[in-house]
This record gives sequence, C-alpha cells and structure tokens, in this order.
Amino acid sequence: MKKIVYTIITSFIIFISFFGNQTNAFSTETYINNFMNKFYSKMELELPSLENRINKLETIYSTFSAMDTSNKSNTIKTAVEIISKSVKSRIEVYKQITTDSENLTITIIDDKRCANCNTEWLVDALKDITFLDSATYVYKDFSDEYIKDYLQYTGIQYLPAVVFSTNDLNDPQNEITQYLDRINTWEYNLRVWSTFDPLMEICGNWIDDNGDWKTDCEDTKCSNELSCMAKVDKPKAELFVMSYCPYWLQAQKGFLETMIKLKDVADLKIRFVPYLMHWISEWEENLVQHCIQKEQNDKYTEYLECFLKAGQGEICRDFVNIDDTKLQSCISSTKTSIDYDSKLSDSSTNYPEFSVDKTDADSYWVQWSPTFVLNWIKVDNIARNAKAYTDIICSTFKVKPAVCSESFSTTTYDPGFWFTSWWEDAPLNCGN
Repeated sequence: MKKIVYTIITSFIIFISFFGNQTNAFSTETYINNFMNKFYSKMELELPSLENRINKLETIYSTFSAMDTSNKSNTIKTAVEIISKSVKSRIEVYKQITTDSENLTITIIDDKRCANCNTEWLVDALKDITFLDSATYVYKDFSDEYIKDYLQYTGIQYLPAVVFSTNDLNDPQNEITQYLDRINTWEYNLRVWSTFDPLMEICGNWIDDNGDWKTDCEDTKCSNELSCMAKVDKPKAELFVMSYCPYWLQAQKGFLETMIKLKDVADLKIRFVPYLMHWISEWEENLVQHCIQKEQNDKYTEYLECFLKAGQGEICRDFVNIDDTKLQSCISSTKTSIDYDSKLSDSSTNYPEFSVDKTDADSYWVQWSPTFVLNWIKVDNIARNAKAYTDIICSTFKVKPAVCSESFSTTTYDPGFWFTSWWEDAPLNCGN
C-alpha cells in the first residue's frame, strides 16, 4: 500500500516539477484525474472483488486525508484534495453496486426534475411480471450523493434507469433478459429507451442546471426544445403511426379535427413508424394511406374519418371516390421503392421494416406509435384530443391565425375504432 501511495505522490510531484509555476487548479485536476482513472482501471483488473477494491481505496483515502499539507505549496494542497475527493468518490460508487445473483435487486434511478419520467408506471409493470415478484426494489434520485459519479462510471446517460443486480432470471420466454445490457459494474441496465439527460440544461425551470451561466432558452442546449422554439409563419406537425395500432387510432381521432380546421394555415401530415406490428393488414393500410395522402390529399381526411369509424378501408375508398387506378399505381411503385417483398418475408424479426418515412423517423428518434413531432421536434406526453394538438401547434405561429381561437374538442376518444370515450387509463403506445 505504501508503494501505491508513493507512486501517486511521485506522479504529481513530477507533474509539478515539469510545469513549475505555470500550474493551476484546472491543469492539476485534469492531470491527476487522468492518472487516477488509469490507476482505477489497473486496480479493477487486479482486484475483481468489490470488497477488496473498497478496502484498498479506503486505506489510500485514510493516508491522504491524514496528510499535513499546512506547509506545502498551493499546488500540493490542491493535488491532495483532488486525490482524496477522487478516491472517496470511487469508494462510494463501488458501494452503489449490487451484483447478488441469488437475490435480485432492481435499482430505479430517477430525477425529481424530470416531469415525464414515469417510474411509478414502470415499476408497476415490472411488479406484474411473475418471475420478478421476489425482487427487492431500491429507489435513488440523481440528486442523491454520488449517484452522478455512479452514472458516469457506468456510462448510463439517460434517466430513468432500471439496473438489475443479475441477468440470471427465470425468464423462459426471454421477456426481460433480451433487454438487459451489461454495464461495467457487472450489473445490467434494462433498456427502457429513456430520454432525460440529467447533465443537460432543463429548459423552463429558471435554473442554470449545467453550470454554464446560461439559464433555460439562453442556453444553446435548449434550442431544440419546444419551449424555446422559434416562432414560424407556417408550423409543421407530423403524427407518426401504425395504421392498426389502437393507440394511434385514439390519437388520430383527436388529431383529425385539427387537420381539418388548420389545413390552410399549417402543414399537417400523417407519417409512418419504420416498422410494423399488426400483420399484413397494416402493411396494406399503411400503403393505402400513404398514397392517398401523397396523390389524392384533398380526400385524405374524409377517407380517414370513415376509416376511423370501423376500419373498413375498401368501403371507405368507394365512399369518398378514391381513384383506384391512381391508388394502385402509387402502391405498386412504393412497394418497389421500399423492397416490400423481401421486408415482408424477413424471418429474422417479428417487426418487419416499413421504410416509407424511415429517414425522418430515425432523425426524430421515433420508436412507437403514436409519436407527435412539431417543427422537427418530438413532443412527448401530449393529450390526445383536438384542443391539445391545436393549442401546441398554434403556440408556434409568429402571428396566430383566427382559427386558433375557435372551439376545439377536448374529448379524448378510446383506443381502437369508433368515436367513443369511456376509456380513462393513461395513454399508451404501440412499440418495441
């Protein structure tokens, strides 16, 4: 142990000697942190046991904490403080790690600043899984001491995070195990497609969250946030869907009124999620709607209103006088352009690719149906009724048109076909 401490001390003395009076707190911290990271990496290879690592670092920490630096230079004092802080942080990170393969622990890491991190729903869903019913749940927040260090160490960037102590689960259908990614603590991070970055500026809370002396919309990191979006002459709104997803049908019934009333003042379109979940009927209906919207757009909302009532696409096409020759020609050329036959017969996946709008969907990080995008920004957790869609679109006009002041329905319709409204649960999505 003395050799280790001596090596650390010698390293930063050489650094001080080399740079002389040019050293400052920043350069000292950068150099020592780089050295300590190399030291930790080597130690972890030599000591797989967490207990042994913690014991070793606690000895080092005690040594540096006990050093008398009262008669030393400011650089030496700074270096000792940096090393002590670094070692203490790594000790606490190791203490956060749970790798018990016999007793499953699921750690939920949230951030109380995140308005859309619905961890309660997530935990309820996990507790409904039979083979996880013996798990112990541990709850942590980003503001808790050393959680930031733990996330940086594990490489977890987005919250909420769900960390399993083991992947040795009684999971015969591979329901959960396939979504567990091993992290460098030998724990397993559950893929839940989180999007909240706790190190980024949180726009709209009047706080400088990332310490760059810029608050909310002053920070360039907020430039793509809806609350900081530049006003435009003609907003563009896109609803990404799967044509037989019951939750898209729910969203579309709300969006339809907005499409009809704002059609002359905004660019409103239905787009398609780049994969399918609802069999061959969804392939065909996606193609039908894509082509009607593309080549017979003046009839699209009328067709859509008919389709949403009962899902009778062929009857609805006749009802609104869709030009079938033009429609079939478009469908045929679209099938060729998206390599329809090979994608449909792809046995390597349960969710074949549907690439009509894949480029834009990928750029927006569209993962499920429905996904709402406004002026090239994905908007989460919007109510699925006409007033909610209209209000958020109208908020982005440079000059708000008169139609924005009209009355719009606040009814959120049920998932699936028909315009009923008895369903009261939280909005869900179709997606993998």
